[in-house]
Amino acid sequence: MMEAVLATFWFLVSCLAPLVFLGGIVVAVNWARKGPPALSIDLRRSYFYLIAFITLLALLVGLTQVVGNLAALALDAPLPSYEYSGDRQLTDQEVARRNLALAVAGVAVSAPVWFFHWRRSRAAVNGDGSNLSRVYIYGVLALFLLGGLVFAGMFVFQILRLPLGLVDLAAPLEARGLVRDIASAGLSALIAILFWLYHWRVLESTPPPSLETA
Repeated sequence: MMEAVLATFWFLVSCLAPLVFLGGIVVAVNWARKGPPALSIDLRRSYFYLIAFITLLALLVGLTQVVGNLAALALDAPLPSYEYSGDRQLTDQEVARRNLALAVAGVAVSAPVWFFHWRRSRAAVNGDGSNLSRVYIYGVLALFLLGGLVFAGMFVFQILRLPLGLVDLAAPLEARGLVRDIASAGLSALIAILFWLYHWRVLESTPPPSLETA
């Protein structure tokens, strides 16, 4: 569990880095065009975008975990695990059900928090696209594009295992595991693509920032 937590943490850090980079570009461009800006930061709107980004990332991770564990349980092909509850070793199915419950709980908590902060951040723009909103949207687009590419690559890899003879279809558990991995990667890629398309439409409908909007 600790390895998974650390991996999620570093993934979050790696996703925030492009936003910081893009924000620096926006500041540099504005500086070059209009001179050194006055130190004026809309902390309220920055808070909404930051929380929206973090909870959106949690929502993406939760949804991919939900589809992965659902596929494992539906096909009776959970990943091998060696976890204990007290002195009793948990079965692979028990671990998969527990992970599914954790993922559903994460989605149930992060989804409304993201929706609230996302709607509030959009309302704070007051009908005028801000540089901050565009940095956020471009960062989210990059996140979901990269996520979609990774999951799509996993999907293609799992399919290629068949012609390459990397799967023994005569072994029921191995065959079910292949179907599980294909379904999990394909559905995760679809989730990332749908989120990307939604934010792309938001970007297309966002007007350019005015001179007064930061």
